[in-house]
Amino acid sequence: MTFPKLLQKTGYQTAIIGKWHLKSIPTGFDHHEVMKGQGRYYNPILYTDGEPTEYEGYSTDVVMDRSLEWLKNRDSDQPFMLMCQFKASHGPFQPALRHLGELDDVTLPVPDNFFDDFSGRTSLPANHRTGIANEMPPHNLSLEYVNMEGEQLHAFRSHFAGANEAFEKANLQGDARALWRYQRFIKNFLLTSKAIDENVGRVLDYLDESGLAENTIVIYAADQGFFLGEHGWYDKRWMYEECLKTPLMIRWPGVTQGGQVVDEIVSNLDFASTFLEMAGASIPGQMQGSSLVPILKGNIPNNWRTSFYYNYPGEFSRLTDAIGRNAGEPYFRHGVPPHEGVTDVRYKLIHYKYDDADWEFKTDDVDEWEFYDDESDPSEMKSEYDNPEYAGEIARLKTELERLKNHYDVN
Repeated sequence: MTFPKLLQKTGYQTAIIGKWHLKSIPTGFDHHEVMKGQGRYYNPILYTDGEPTEYEGYSTDVVMDRSLEWLKNRDSDQPFMLMCQFKASHGPFQPALRHLGELDDVTLPVPDNFFDDFSGRTSLPANHRTGIANEMPPHNLSLEYVNMEGEQLHAFRSHFAGANEAFEKANLQGDARALWRYQRFIKNFLLTSKAIDENVGRVLDYLDESGLAENTIVIYAADQGFFLGEHGWYDKRWMYEECLKTPLMIRWPGVTQGGQVVDEIVSNLDFASTFLEMAGASIPGQMQGSSLVPILKGNIPNNWRTSFYYNYPGEFSRLTDAIGRNAGEPYFRHGVPPHEGVTDVRYKLIHYKYDDADWEFKTDDVDEWEFYDDESDPSEMKSEYDNPEYAGEIARLKTELERLKNHYDVN
């Protein structure tokens, strides 16, 4: 059961265009054009009922082109729900050709904890494989080019060739090398994001021009947050704040106010129930999330959640090209081990626990805890798990962790 299927039953036209990232053909949609896997930035291929169509151009532009085409040709007598989903800003962070060079003369600020040495925490974060300095692959830094050809490849090579040659010739080491790689990454990331900004503007302009704006809810969200140099990292998966907090903006004419900020804890589990209530559809009892509609209207339910459960199950890999490791040696993908935890916004408890019996490959047993006070330590640089001053809060969150695991039937 999915919310698009339920919206169809309510009389909505439904469509999804862009990133799908599931190994299936979409169901519950009257129209779909989706990428296989993550798709590619240049000349993307979109599939409809398994049939591919290649579009020349930049992926973010193409997804919006196709979305606007559907909007303009839908049945205007029916309400609609469109999911317009970009590949960006996922790696390899390839900006549109029109944006290359826009930040070349700028030195962007570096996070205060970019050179984190991971002291003051458990042994796990130091074993990461998400460091910008050493682990980030060359294609994420435009040192190599993937999924490009022809004039597009030539334009990329022409733009980056001189700087790349100078970087290789300089043979930078240590902090200097890390900082060079950070500047290249963050500029590519921001310029890749700029095309999202432009194309969101295109659909908002269309809603204005077509007279739909006042009767259309626009929701912008992501699937997770992302490290942008904090702790020296890129990527995601850890329960730390930078990737736990997820972008979410909602424009609901006549209901939400511009600039309004909601402090309550919300979850992507809430999306389905929210969309259904917005559309006047009934919400099935088995949906675990709660509708955000009362909150958006300024009425916070008395029983609204005050804590949030997180679980990352871990992915084990045995790669032959593992950087800094013996060929074939098993390790957790991206160096992120299985962990779960709970946060109430101020306090966060993280539990790393797994043993040899859980995995195909031999690994050491782990049972370690971290605890953070995000009010006094917002960058989460020092675990206070062994600090007796926090014993009461730690015990409280351990109890809450078990309650949430039972609530969500975590096995």
